[in-house]
Amino acid sequence: MSDAGTQALMTALHGRLVKGVPVHKALRDSQLELLKDPQWSQPYIWSAFFMVER
Repeated sequence: MSDAGTQALMTALHGRLVKGVPVHKALRDSQLELLKDPQWSQPYIWSAFFMVER
């Protein structure tokens, strides 16, 4: 997990959250966005983040 990759994921995630996207969808969509970008497509960059609900 790289700092730059984490920043890219968190920037995408928070951008969606500010727009009112539900957390689970915002995280999934942000991870898919990174997956499509050759710079961030390696799973070690974004796969450590997951949502747990109770």
